[in-house]
Amino acid sequence: MKSIKMCAQALFHPLDCFDLVKRDRDKTPWLTMVIIWVLAALMQVASVYLTAFALNPNLPDESNLLLLLALIFVPLFSWVVGSYSTTTLMGGEAKFTEALTGATYGLVPYIVITPFLIGLSHVLSSDTAGLFTALQVLVVVWVVILQFLSFMRLNDYEFLKALGVAFVGVVAVLLIWAVVILLFVFSYQAFLFFKELYLELKNQQLFN
Repeated sequence: MKSIKMCAQALFHPLDCFDLVKRDRDKTPWLTMVIIWVLAALMQVASVYLTAFALNPNLPDESNLLLLLALIFVPLFSWVVGSYSTTTLMGGEAKFTEALTGATYGLVPYIVITPFLIGLSHVLSSDTAGLFTALQVLVVVWVVILQFLSFMRLNDYEFLKALGVAFVGVVAVLLIWAVVILLFVFSYQAFLFFKELYLELKNQQLFN
């Protein structure tokens, strides 16, 4: 019951929601967070497979399920890790589990509004694609604002300081992604090199 109340607060009174997260910092609602993550994943998949064809920029037959899920969870967890690592150096008060909890509640608008948008897509025509896209962008902006409010409230930052530290956090996220991509590229190149080396040695043995 408390979790449902906090989800409602995340929609209509987000600061109260994040104050409760901060108050109960030693009681991480793991079950609630897992439910929210599962629902967010289901909404992401449903938005691709159930949105009317005329307003759907994605082709369901060509969509990658893992990529769809990554578009939700990779930015979220990267932001939590990047922002938390930054706040530990800049006077932040939030624990990692608090930051993760607040970021998770920030997904509630996406979960609530997506079914409405899916239904609306079957009523609107292709001529109103601009309006439909604007509504989708509005939901994303709403989620981003909640992420910022959670970040600011849980760390007890003033608005301007929160903006500055959040910017540093975003840079940290980009650096994390850059390192991961570089490691992947180098690992893949090393794999190709050793594969070619193995094939070359194998061919030499066959001819000898």
